[in-house]
Amino acid sequence: MDIFEFKELVNKVRLSNPIWFGLPADNIADDLSISNAETSLGVKLPIEYIEFVKEFGGGFFALGTVYSLDEESDINIVNENKKYNNIRESHIIFSDNGAGDLYGFKEKNSTCDGKVYEYDHEKNEWSKSPSYEDIYEYLKFTALQN
Repeated sequence: MDIFEFKELVNKVRLSNPIWFGLPADNIADDLSISNAETSLGVKLPIEYIEFVKEFGGGFFALGTVYSLDEESDINIVNENKKYNNIRESHIIFSDNGAGDLYGFKEKNSTCDGKVYEYDHEKNEWSKSPSYEDIYEYLKFTALQN
């Protein structure tokens, strides 16, 4: 799925379930906020994540959340990753399920690929998600479906 297909899906879901989008989103990312976050995190973020935060901002998103680049947000990606620094293990965390499990992008050589990895808090380990290939698939199934 690319950003254009994802935007079509979001528009369709928004028409049928407008209440899901009732909470305010965080501010849309710009080039400066992207650069600041990448510098603070020490990595290049995946293009899919950047496309998402430039289009939707992050924060509350339908039935889910995405850590944003909005420095004023309670779920800013830099601050959230500092909070989970002890379990990050070369991952940049971009979301959680509210029950202790985390979702992130694996970093290698200061670059994150777009594949989604899951941190299972009960097993205390990271693994590649069998269900979500990228952030769009993750949000399709976790935030855009009831």
